[in-house]
Amino acid sequence: MNVSTQVAELLDVLAARFGTTAEHLWTVMVQYYTLKGWLGAAVGGGFILGGLVAGGFGRRAHQAVQRKLLAPNTGYDWDQNLRAAKEFRQVLLVAAGALVTIGILLVMFVGMERILVPEYFALQEILTILK
Repeated sequence: MNVSTQVAELLDVLAARFGTTAEHLWTVMVQYYTLKGWLGAAVGGGFILGGLVAGGFGRRAHQAVQRKLLAPNTGYDWDQNLRAAKEFRQVLLVAAGALVTIGILLVMFVGMERILVPEYFALQEILTILK
């Protein structure tokens, strides 16, 4: 038995169970994966925009604190240990930000794949039911 005939038979069985036609069920499955792709892309884009806004606020706060601490009238000077701790913290923040950004971009790219080729994901779900 060919895989395409098995998929067609499974679609007919599922359509009969839901009280609809196989063509309509296929259309609904494709629309579902398209919508799921748009949602993933929107969530990923929202996280990236939120991260950029939070990064901007963090940068402005860092500049304000640095201006306050390095002002000539305070008499405060960064000692070597505080500079090393600051550099280590910056490295950790950049590494964490990079990992989060990579994860969010992966979510966006999977969402874009589902937008561009929703038939593949619908067929993939049907094939997992066949296994």
